[in-house]
Amino acid sequence: MKKKVLIGIGVVLAIVVVILVAMVFFKPGEEKLEGGAIGPTPSPERIAQIRAQEKILPLPEEPLEDVKRIGVIGPVEIHYLYDVTDTGTIGNVTDFIIIGTVQNIEGVTNYNPTTEEYTVAKTAGTIKVEKVLKGEINEETIPFIRTGGYIQFSEYKKAKSEFINNIQIIGDTPKDDEYILQLESDDILIEQGKTYYMLLEYNTDFERYQINFNQYGLREIDTSNGLNLKDNSKIRVKNTRAGSTTPLSSILSQIEKVASEEEKKASNENTESQGADASVYVMPKEKEEKGIIEQIKDFITPIILIIYSINTIISVII
Repeated sequence: MKKKVLIGIGVVLAIVVVILVAMVFFKPGEEKLEGGAIGPTPSPERIAQIRAQEKILPLPEEPLEDVKRIGVIGPVEIHYLYDVTDTGTIGNVTDFIIIGTVQNIEGVTNYNPTTEEYTVAKTAGTIKVEKVLKGEINEETIPFIRTGGYIQFSEYKKAKSEFINNIQIIGDTPKDDEYILQLESDDILIEQGKTYYMLLEYNTDFERYQINFNQYGLREIDTSNGLNLKDNSKIRVKNTRAGSTTPLSSILSQIEKVASEEEKKASNENTESQGADASVYVMPKEKEEKGIIEQIKDFITPIILIIYSINTIISVII
């Protein structure tokens, strides 16, 4: 009887150990991308100076219907160096990726407080950081800025000619006190209260995190069934044009794939350039990424050792 009890205790302990080791080694859905940037920490004096000079204009008191939309005509992808429709590419080149909820929209500004020049309209506000997927952001809330927004026509006309000369106004010219929507033809407006998958960089001119790549860098999260931040495979990211959703884990896998391809490409180019000069010493890689077989071995080996140790202890007791 005593022997059976000890064996039972040993089996239970072994199962508990396996579960604990599995929790340490495998955390599905919680992965974070490598690389990215570290969020800056400007001085309070700098922040106060910029906020005092931002010239943020109020939004219309009521939603506007049939407002004139002014922006570059045509697909937004032609205005970038990258293929912004490629999720992996833009995710790889961006500094920060987060899941964030828009807490507040302060208004719109087309004034750069650092260069003291008028530019295109930008929406400003604050974001609650729900989860950081790339880069280092330690704040729970961050200020943001994003191109596009409602602005009075009189303010719009203050922008430098390079920002408005290529814009064709179709139909009657708005009156100075009328609002227009300055937004590229296929872009979307950011909305307060919604949660998004966001691609960011830090804009030191405004001391705010800037949301880039238009609608491709601002994709709404489906929160109809709540928001499970622990498992990326259960976070559903909306596809703006298709109307469907994609698991966040799938998006991160695409980014990792592009990053790996770029790393291999850079490594090959480096090897070729070093091969042209025999005097250059090529440092060997210290550690290659382990394959799935090696990962399984690393996982199973300590478990076997622990079970063997428990069995040995039980045998000695018996």
